Amino acid sequence: MAGLASLLAARSVSSAPCACPPPGLVAWWRAKGSANDSAGGNDGTLSNGVGFVSDMVGQAFLFNGTSSYVNVPDSPSLRLTNDLTIEFWVNASV
Repeated sequence: MAGLASLLAARSVSSAPCACPPPGLVAWWRAKGSANDSAGGNDGTLSNGVGFVSDMVGQAFLFNGTSSYVNVPDSPSLRLTNDLTIEFWVNASV
C-alpha cells in the first residue's frame, strides 16, 4: 500500500484557490514545503532530492524523474475497503 500512497503524492496541490476538500477525505499531500498530510496523520518523508516548484495553485512536488519519491508509511486509514478516488495533477517535462 505504501507504493499507492507514494503514487497519490506524485503531484499534489498547495494553497487556495483550490476547492474545499470533500467530506470523508482520508489524505491530502499539498506539497506546501513538506510531505505533511493536510487531511489526516499520514505524513510522508521526502526521499532522494524531492524538491518543490510553483504551480497553478501555489506549490507542487518536483521529482527528478529517476529516483526521488515521497514515502508514506503504511496506515490503516490508507487501506482500501470501499471505493477509491484519486486526483492529482501532472506536468511531465520530457
